Amino acid sequence: MNVSIVGYGAIGGLLMTRCLEHDISFDILARESQRIDLTLEPMNKPPYDLGIETHQLGATEIQDVVIVPVKAYQVRDVLSQLRPIISQNTCIVLLHNGMGSIEIIHDEFPHQPAILATTSHGAYKPSNNHVIQTGIGQSQFGWLQKGQLLINEQKDLEHLLETLLSPAIRVDNMHKALWKKLAVNASINPMTAALKCRNGQLRERQHLEAIKSISREISDVATAQGILLSASELYENTCQVIEDTADNYSSMYQDVQASRKTEIEFISGYIVGLAKKSNIFVPETELWLEKVREIEAQYLSHH
Repeated sequence: MNVSIVGYGAIGGLLMTRCLEHDISFDILARESQRIDLTLEPMNKPPYDLGIETHQLGATEIQDVVIVPVKAYQVRDVLSQLRPIISQNTCIVLLHNGMGSIEIIHDEFPHQPAILATTSHGAYKPSNNHVIQTGIGQSQFGWLQKGQLLINEQKDLEHLLETLLSPAIRVDNMHKALWKKLAVNASINPMTAALKCRNGQLRERQHLEAIKSISREISDVATAQGILLSASELYENTCQVIEDTADNYSSMYQDVQASRKTEIEFISGYIVGLAKKSNIFVPETELWLEKVREIEAQYLSHH
């Protein structure tokens, strides 16, 4: 099976590391074809130094599986560029924070095999060509649509993802898993970005109160969408992730530190948008959305 990974961001780097550890051949698809030197540092193992030829998006032969670990706001654009190398049996794997991709797949690729995945593995890039794994989290994935794939092809893809994202579990209700992940991201990401702290610092009492409020708000919005998740379940799950990733810096913290556009509109912005449609009051989620928007506006206006 040929595996293609889009880009070489932090999570892309983790996927490459897993491929190397398990002798899975892979290609890197990027904006342009070029040779890059990468250093990948897994946890508790020696680093890999490798030279890789990247392939331009959409300019290779037809692929078996394309993993798309890009920012939420890049998904639509990347998928349209991938179209030439996608056959009816190419499986698209979406791996990112935030919501909205389900709609893109339904609209643009209604018959395509597609898997949605989330992970709380920690990784960061101290420089453009260097990826360091900082924490082992949990991953979940589930089928959005199976297209024309045969049972054995489905099983092969499931096994591949269990290997690449390990520890990983396949879930039947990916919608629920995505909402739980959304609740985690709507607390940890904006709070750590605005407070400029590691995840573990959110264990202080005043921050836990805010997380409790956000969990309650998201439970209300999810329920209006027909996804039944209690506030306490969301809160406890978020607290567990904070515990597991206490030393990590969230992706949004890293984006803000590097003056990059964040995924806030696909996380807190998504929740606030749905809340307005259902006339649900979400003041805590809105507060942190505005904080991150203000921080972003300070540096994005200069670009």
